[in-house]
Amino acid sequence: MVPPSTPSSRRATRVVRYAVLAASIACGTERPLAPSLVTDPAISAVQPLAFTASVDMRARSVRVVAPTAGSLRASVGGRDDGAVALSLLGGDAVRILASDVRITPAAPGTTRLRVRFDIVVESRLPGIRLVAPTWPTPPVARIVLFPLRVRAPGSAGTVTGGDGNVVTVTQPGFGQVFASDDFDGDGSPGSGAPWNFLTDAPCRDDVLTTCFRWKAVSTEIAPLGRSPRATIGFEMDATVQAFSAQLIVAADLAPAGTPTAAQWRRASGL
Repeated sequence: MVPPSTPSSRRATRVVRYAVLAASIACGTERPLAPSLVTDPAISAVQPLAFTASVDMRARSVRVVAPTAGSLRASVGGRDDGAVALSLLGGDAVRILASDVRITPAAPGTTRLRVRFDIVVESRLPGIRLVAPTWPTPPVARIVLFPLRVRAPGSAGTVTGGDGNVVTVTQPGFGQVFASDDFDGDGSPGSGAPWNFLTDAPCRDDVLTTCFRWKAVSTEIAPLGRSPRATIGFEMDATVQAFSAQLIVAADLAPAGTPTAAQWRRASGL
């Protein structure tokens, strides 16, 4: 277990028992979160819990793949005082459903593009409520989602000819992608700005920090329930043909009574 770097984070780790505990989470500015060549042990620690949203600009499609790692969570009810369990949620706890990709100019007079799509967070846990996390500490008391890393894999342009009369040119797919202000927190003015979820280090615009924009998903998600639909977005160079974003869901787990037979069947895929 890697201890967090602040007193509050260290106190938080004493109230839960993780199989593995991530050291840190990152935060991002309006500058590109790429280049993703920058490595940080804190980011690497939580990457196994990141959902990967792959966006194809040509097909206007998005596909979300769950992480292979399980959630870093303590057993519910493990504390004498009945406090909620601390969580970074993996694919065993939640699903992220994505739909309705929209591509528009980022702003008038610019060649940059903005892609938006809707997400819903679905609980896979019978008898467990998802509530606002206490670690990492969010800016507001809401379940949050934030982009850990965003990358656009570079692709070279191609020129192909058929019978000699038709030539097909594919433009290179290089460019930068970063989280847009569609990551607007809880929707209040100024909300969603870069936030450092673990340390006391300030989020600065002039350096690459471990700060990320964020989206408030819901106050609570019922057992096997879903969050309201939320819109997230990314801004990019017009040359980008595809990109992927690693998304982290942070929430605590709280007991919610005995699940019904129907809930268990749904959780088991029956």
